[in-house]
Amino acid sequence: MHRILAATILFSASIAMAVDTGGDGADSAPANAFWHRLQFHGNLDQSVVYGSGNNYLTMDTNDGTAKWSEGSVNLSAPITENLHAGIQLHSYMMGQLGRGNLMVDWAYGDYRVKSWLGFRCGKIKAPMGLFNDTSDTDVVHNWVLLPQGMYEAEYRSYNIPVVGGEIYGNVKLPVGGDVTYQLFGGQRSIASNDGGSLLSQQLYGIAISTESGYTYGGDTKWRTPIKGFTAGVSFDDSRLIDPHALWPANANPYGVPLVLAIDLAISRQIYSVEYQRGKLELAAEGKIEPHWVANNGVPVLPTGSWRHAWYAMGAYHLTGKLTAGSYFCRTTGTSFVATFSWASYDPSNPNYYSSDTVANARYDINRFFYVKLEGHYIDGNLAAFYPGTNPNGLQKITRLGIARVGFVF
Repeated sequence: MHRILAATILFSASIAMAVDTGGDGADSAPANAFWHRLQFHGNLDQSVVYGSGNNYLTMDTNDGTAKWSEGSVNLSAPITENLHAGIQLHSYMMGQLGRGNLMVDWAYGDYRVKSWLGFRCGKIKAPMGLFNDTSDTDVVHNWVLLPQGMYEAEYRSYNIPVVGGEIYGNVKLPVGGDVTYQLFGGQRSIASNDGGSLLSQQLYGIAISTESGYTYGGDTKWRTPIKGFTAGVSFDDSRLIDPHALWPANANPYGVPLVLAIDLAISRQIYSVEYQRGKLELAAEGKIEPHWVANNGVPVLPTGSWRHAWYAMGAYHLTGKLTAGSYFCRTTGTSFVATFSWASYDPSNPNYYSSDTVANARYDINRFFYVKLEGHYIDGNLAAFYPGTNPNGLQKITRLGIARVGFVF
């Protein structure tokens, strides 16, 4: 977290210096007007996790751990009435993931021509489902962990950012309500400090530096004539390649170092409904996600792997400061963590499913600080359990308690 704090201090100092050196008089008025339009925000989050059963998301949760820290700072401003620009720096450490590296989370320019047509380019966020483009902004969610079958915290480098462009807009419908749409394309990647890379290393001894390649997709949401009710559909397709993945001699059956060209194709479809009325918030989503894996163009497995997930959630604002909620998330698919086999599927085997029942409470102390308490009861081992932190194998049931303190400015 020291890197996040350093970045916050540097950003704050640079903005303060820029404003102070704006000067007085007519010559400095335009500059001051620009600086007054700047928006500077950030957040810091610290979590403590304790559980039983399996260690979760590469953390030593059975012993209790505070090794989950996250923070970001962002700067944005309207350049003209229709043109906006912004940048966010982000850093996180979750067990063995993230490693506290400071990275550009997003940075883009946004030009709005009309309400029904706008353009955005740079490092943008993929608009998948209800929450993907805000899943890295903890303060806007009641939950510590969003449903992991849909919004995997361990794959954030793949799920959220896209280097490319987007067309978006809002269209009113004659039948009532309006439709928002977003179509994007560009390049996606899986970073070396991401869960996918760590899993390849722990399961097969294959060192993947960065997988990257093209991606495209879109999202549309219909705000229906029923007040507070929204329905949506999202899709994306990606093709990622690491032509220089290293399989060391001591980790493969051939006894010599091998350089592999790992080729990964991922497709997703997400169907969403959301209802917000007064103090009540309800949402549900379902996901279909087939995978295809090859080495030098030759399929690694006789059939592709796949992952299906759905969840239903609800939250209620008991007071202006206190919110309570719960959700249930079910994930099924072919397993590659505990069984080393993607080509088989057994719905009764806990290696091929995961059911997460969650209870949550959030209290906003003031406009700067908030706390969250969350409990998870996880039946099944399909996702988020890593061999490196579970060397003795996996148990069927995992229980987790999470406490988080957040600061936002």
